Amino acid sequence: MAKEHFDIDASIVFQLGEDLITDVVQALVELVKNSYDADATHAKVTVDTEGTVPDEGSYFPNGKGYILIEDNGVGMDAKTLRQGWLTISKSPKRALKKAAGTTGRGRTPLGDKGLGRLGAQRLGFNIEIFTQPKSEKCIYHVGWSWNDFRGEATLSTVPVKWKKLDARGTRKTRILISDIREPEQWKSEGFRKIETQLSQMISPYSQFRDFEILGSFDGKEIELAEVSNRVRAGAQLRYTLSFDEEHFCIDGRARLDFIRPNSKKEAAAFEQLVGEDGGESFYAFLAKQKKADLFRVRLDKAKSWFVTFGCRRKFDEMPEIEREISNSGGQKRAVSPGPFSAEIDAFDLGAESVRRQNTFDIASEYRQLIKDLSGVRIYRDGFGVRAEQDWLGLGKQWTAGGSYYGLKPENTLGFVAITAKDNAALVETTDREGFKDTQAYRNFVRLFQEFTKFAHDAQEFLRRSWNDYRKEHERELAGVATDATAESLAEQVNTGLKNVASYKKPLEHIRSKLDQARSESEKTLKSIRDSAPNNSQLAKKVEQAQSNLDLRIDQVQEMAADLTSKVESTSNLQDVNRVLQGQIGTIQDQLELSVEAMSLGLTAETLVHEIANIVDRLADRTKAIASHLSRKKITDVKLLSYVEHVRSTANGLRRQLGHLTPSLKYARTRRDEIYLPDFCGELADYHNTRLQDRNIQVRVQEQSPFTVRINQGKLTQVLDNLILNSDYWLRQDIESESIDEGVITLRISEPFVRVSDNGMGIDPSVETSLFEPFVSHKKNGRGLGLYVAQQLLDAEGCSISVKRRRNDVGRLYIFEIDLSGCLVDGND
Repeated sequence: MAKEHFDIDASIVFQLGEDLITDVVQALVELVKNSYDADATHAKVTVDTEGTVPDEGSYFPNGKGYILIEDNGVGMDAKTLRQGWLTISKSPKRALKKAAGTTGRGRTPLGDKGLGRLGAQRLGFNIEIFTQPKSEKCIYHVGWSWNDFRGEATLSTVPVKWKKLDARGTRKTRILISDIREPEQWKSEGFRKIETQLSQMISPYSQFRDFEILGSFDGKEIELAEVSNRVRAGAQLRYTLSFDEEHFCIDGRARLDFIRPNSKKEAAAFEQLVGEDGGESFYAFLAKQKKADLFRVRLDKAKSWFVTFGCRRKFDEMPEIEREISNSGGQKRAVSPGPFSAEIDAFDLGAESVRRQNTFDIASEYRQLIKDLSGVRIYRDGFGVRAEQDWLGLGKQWTAGGSYYGLKPENTLGFVAITAKDNAALVETTDREGFKDTQAYRNFVRLFQEFTKFAHDAQEFLRRSWNDYRKEHERELAGVATDATAESLAEQVNTGLKNVASYKKPLEHIRSKLDQARSESEKTLKSIRDSAPNNSQLAKKVEQAQSNLDLRIDQVQEMAADLTSKVESTSNLQDVNRVLQGQIGTIQDQLELSVEAMSLGLTAETLVHEIANIVDRLADRTKAIASHLSRKKITDVKLLSYVEHVRSTANGLRRQLGHLTPSLKYARTRRDEIYLPDFCGELADYHNTRLQDRNIQVRVQEQSPFTVRINQGKLTQVLDNLILNSDYWLRQDIESESIDEGVITLRISEPFVRVSDNGMGIDPSVETSLFEPFVSHKKNGRGLGLYVAQQLLDAEGCSISVKRRRNDVGRLYIFEIDLSGCLVDGND
């Protein structure tokens, strides 16, 4: 009796092929990858939708239309053919990759799943392989028809044609697919679409590929797009990224054209202020800005570029990086995606920028090329890994508001170069439509999120600096000091208007004197004319002089009248200026209230978060109690009613969390006498209760206690911001095992309160711009906490700074709050 066993219906190949390979381009690329894995230097693809099979010995001579892939690789022997083509889901490459082996040319195989060959059935109904192995002097000719997989057949009964032929000519492997499926997709518009898709799937950056693809479709040569240096020369921005598993480095370059404004009026000012000296004066201004050190801005030595900028981040210290246990001791390490490099270019497709480019004579062709190649694509050993068109999220960043200066998805193109050898942790999905969602891939994406944030911030700095430079130039022309306030400028205008108004009486006096001079001159000239003979030369000259004098006096009178009219109009401008001064005062009051509102909002957000945690814990405990009562079959009505009451209350509290009662104005403006040791002690107790599960504690040290008169809410918000900031970074340091526990210290020493922690300290890239608004090194940080703290203290006549003392790793780490402005008399 025959032993029972499993078998599989042959039609499974159609289901697998269609599920795993989504279109003809991917199917074609999978076959070309086989040529790469076979150490070929090139592959030639020929598509003929109307012709007959070119090989006389073909198993399927009547197949209409064919696709031929030829390469000069090492070929396949009988064992490789059986395992690599005739055994579904088995690949000899898998063992080679697992052993970290490489091919003769030092390549790590791209394929390893043994399923890519099934995609060939998407291209045509018949397939034949002609291959001469490097170690044998023969040609294996293997073929089958995908039609034989239909019906009732099982895989083991599908016929496979097999011949061993004498070797002839140059060694090569040829895969011949005949009886093409859907031949129309290879023609006309379909041809152009496939050509474009192939250009995206095969790296257009030839310098990163030691493998060439040639071919033709119905006699038309395949023209795969190539991003040459000539095309890239039109970029206004260029970024070079590198990751060595320890550091992530971003190096950027910008041309002057990136800063050039689009409006004609602004462009004219730009040419005058920047264009005439090639940007030297502008760079001198740029280098003095506080954020210049943050972005490491330097003048580029290459004349075609204006400035370089960049940053260097330590991978293990980056926020939100995922970690795994690395050894039996339980230590955690950041999960690396493997080393990689990337280059990203940003273009401006506006009319003026396109006009200045010299890559294409026809502007529309240039725009179309950039749009066709747009997107930052990931290439593994030169072959594209499919991902979402905008996997970097540039479009989302652009449309989110406040990202006017960021990279635009349709104007940005570039590549990320990974390899099968170094980036094995980045595992592609079986259908080749992207990467599996693993810790390594999520950290890979996190690195690029760091890049997009940096690019946005750096580009915003460069563009806004031009606006500041133009304004400074306007101030210099107007003789206005750089530290002049709006109030002082308004007062200066008012003084000037008063001075102008004072000229009214002198002008009226001048006009009166002119009339008097005219009358006197007329008398004098008349007497001279009367004494001269009639029609004499003297009489004529006197008459001409009288006429010229009247004309000049009339002109001066007209000018004086016009000036008098303008002076009279300044009286109205003085009234307007007084209104303006009142509005400036109103705006200042509104700004102060806005700063307070921002600070209250940050505190409220923390409060909502903590209340939400309490409510969640309460709901979980209530649910557990309810389950316990159910299991024990306890039916006490009062007890069950109480549990339900707690449950409904927790749900109601959740709904109300978003409706916090605004703080009353008197609570914000009232100033109280606060004894710092007691105040800081209560604040520490509150935060220690909140932080007890995080292995972080707040300690208070008294060196010289003192009392201040200040609004308690403002002081609380300032210290809360600093403690919450330390809390965030200490959690990162504990997670990365840089420290075992976190300690936040409040040190009281009249007139200072110094806040520090035992973490890694302030990142050097932001230490010069900490108190600037919207500067943050956190993943989703707003960059407002320290700015708000500074503004609140300034309103009380106090200040905050960073002490220049550095910790053991060479970083600044102590915030010093100077409360001199609100000390209570009697403090010793």
